[in-house]
Amino acid sequence: MEEGFVAGNAALAWGISWLTQVPVVGRFFLPSPEDKEGYGKLMAATFRAVDDRCANPTDKLTDMLGSDIKHGIFGEELRSELLNSVTVGSFTPLGAVCGVFLHIITNPRLCALLLREFDNAVHEGLVPPTGVGIITSTKAKKLTYLQATIDEGL
Repeated sequence: MEEGFVAGNAALAWGISWLTQVPVVGRFFLPSPEDKEGYGKLMAATFRAVDDRCANPTDKLTDMLGSDIKHGIFGEELRSELLNSVTVGSFTPLGAVCGVFLHIITNPRLCALLLREFDNAVHEGLVPPTGVGIITSTKAKKLTYLQATIDEGL
């Protein structure tokens, strides 16, 4: 996907982005669900999810796709809606997490305090040692300095 953003930004900078709107030319520049990588591959997976749900309807409407169907969105509109939601939903949390990590690694005092809290948690048996397991959300919430760092960063 990163390559697509770079190409899109370059097209805007060069003033040729309008070419994507020309039907004969645009299809060579834009991603397609037939692509084997990048944004086109994401498009294919998203469209497959929509097609599967429409082919096998369910009464369980507890997710975003189910809500859209419940509110009368179908076909290409549903595909576009889900693709936008998947794309936007993936970048927003990613940006937040990157911001928190950047704040931690550029602040030696904060980094040292977090490492001390992690070491103490391992020593007390609250969390598994490095490489042994994953810290669950419940256990991570008991790490007060980590929670304060996340809350402040978000």
